Amino acid sequence: MSEPSLKKKLGALRRRIQFPFKKRRILRKIAQLKKVAPHGEALARALSEVVERRVEPGERDRIARIEALRADFPKLAPLPAGSLGPDSPTFDLASFGVKSSKPPIWDLLLFKLVRTLRPKVLLELGTCLGLSACYQSAALELNDEGRILTVEGYPAFAAIAKDNLRSAGMTRAEVRVGWHEEALPGLLKDMGLIDYIFLDGQHEDEPNWRLMQLLRPRLAPGAVVVVDDIRWSEDMERFWKRVCELPEVCISIDMKQVGLLVFDKPGPKSEHCEIPLHWLEKYPGSPWCSKG
Repeated sequence: MSEPSLKKKLGALRRRIQFPFKKRRILRKIAQLKKVAPHGEALARALSEVVERRVEPGERDRIARIEALRADFPKLAPLPAGSLGPDSPTFDLASFGVKSSKPPIWDLLLFKLVRTLRPKVLLELGTCLGLSACYQSAALELNDEGRILTVEGYPAFAAIAKDNLRSAGMTRAEVRVGWHEEALPGLLKDMGLIDYIFLDGQHEDEPNWRLMQLLRPRLAPGAVVVVDDIRWSEDMERFWKRVCELPEVCISIDMKQVGLLVFDKPGPKSEHCEIPLHWLEKYPGSPWCSKG
């Protein structure tokens, strides 16, 4: 056996041995969220179900349909030249789809958050090819309430996302095309107060900060904002620190790759905790493999 192959096998064995100990430690941290208001119980339940990979049979069926779409990404045909702009070359959509898709465990997190929090008005900024929108929409289908509006800048990506949502049988999602800062003012007029946002479009501090200034007045009491890629760059780390310090943020959870914020009335004290879930990416097995 070659040395790289041996190291890989030893690494996998080490992760299997460490997993039960890490899991117990993380579940103890998650349990402490139950004491925090608002949404403490729901957040603790969602995160613990992700760590335990606990999925009910009806949920598993929905997730399997979405993961079948992910499995077909390597077969996606290239986008013709000009699809992403007047001077854009032919685009390798298959490679992009595989590389840009977040590991399924993070999509499971979004799914469980929507299942347990039961938001009615949802907004996603950064549709891409629509897998995250599928997961969140699947949770709405199972909840039998709520709608999600997802916004994508590139029409070619938005068209693929619409097809994926349709193929997965999602009826509670709407895809809009537009660059976020330009599109948001018009979209927000028709949305009312927003219960839940998944922020996954910009990867820079200032553009995200400007988006937050547009969104803050439209957040419902207790609104949850999920921020992807908070460790993407120093710029994204700066944004995450800034947004955690907003006076109306009463809970912030740092999960290493993803951050979660709960917005409420400004108060004297906010709860900040670190619950690293990134190590779940390396643990072998499907995120829905656990029995309900």
